Amino acid sequence: MKKMFLILLCVSLTACSTDKINQSIPENKYDFSEQVEPYNIDVYIDQIDPVISNLDYIRMDSVFYDDENQTKVIITDRTIENILQIYLEYEKNHDTYDLINFFDLHVKKLSSVDVDILIYKIINKIEDDFDGHQSVVLESEFNDMIVDYITRITDTFLNSFEVSADLLNEYPDMYQYIDKLKRIVNGGYQIRRYEDQYYMFTDYSSFLLRYKDYYSEETLAAVEILVRESRNLVWINDILQVDNEAMAYRTDQIESFMKNYPNSQYYQIMRNYYVDYLTAIVSNPNNISVNNLRESVYSNEKIDEFNKIIERYSGSQMARILSDLVETIESNTLKYDEEKIAEIINKIGVTY
Repeated sequence: MKKMFLILLCVSLTACSTDKINQSIPENKYDFSEQVEPYNIDVYIDQIDPVISNLDYIRMDSVFYDDENQTKVIITDRTIENILQIYLEYEKNHDTYDLINFFDLHVKKLSSVDVDILIYKIINKIEDDFDGHQSVVLESEFNDMIVDYITRITDTFLNSFEVSADLLNEYPDMYQYIDKLKRIVNGGYQIRRYEDQYYMFTDYSSFLLRYKDYYSEETLAAVEILVRESRNLVWINDILQVDNEAMAYRTDQIESFMKNYPNSQYYQIMRNYYVDYLTAIVSNPNNISVNNLRESVYSNEKIDEFNKIIERYSGSQMARILSDLVETIESNTLKYDEEKIAEIINKIGVTY
């Protein structure tokens, strides 16, 4: 009888306990069926594209910029949370002019990590699209435009260029062609004249510097190198534009970057510069001259120049390579030996 009483008591308590728990939990408290609506990237791109793809878009460092310029675009927290996915989708069908404007529109709200990622992607896009733009300076429209012009092609020149009736008659799409040039010179490229010919180069100084306050230390260090290299060109039409001393300074700066940031996403870009520049020092045609015996030789002055560079940058891999060069030259009685120079250049390729 006692056993039966205990069983009834437990059942009664369990029922009471269950009722209390059920009463304390609001209905649908843990209803997981409600989900956050997915972010619609296409809708946002449709909103911003007319703004940032327009040639009248004003970037943040312009004297004409003010906050009212961007009031038509509402940038929400969810937009920033999805910014990398939005960029990847937008990049598919847009040129570098649009991509720089995309970055410009959002940069003030981005985290330092997102800033670094987007800048790196834009730089790579500029590099990747370079070959596809080079032919612009070979087109007949271009040659007829600049027939009386001898300096760099700038946005100011393009905006003030007057299309004559004859030119428009010859090229009915001339205004569209000028717009194409505007997108190029504002999209990370420069068109410069050398002697009697125009050439196109990358131009990082035209847009990277305006965002320097937003970069991480690593990205800023990379940007400073990229800006310098695009401002002061080393090669134009395969002709070296700087001497060994200037080349050595640049090479040392790049080597320092690779030592400080061995895991940098810019490492390969910097390594390419390093190999090219150090190779240029070693193989510079100005290093040698022809003697009375019609032999290619190095002068004592050139050896002194190499030794000064080695001393100034002692401890660097560049100094080690140039020490090998001097030793090779002196062991060959200052004569130029193409095979030995090729061996030193191979060493450069495996330095980093």
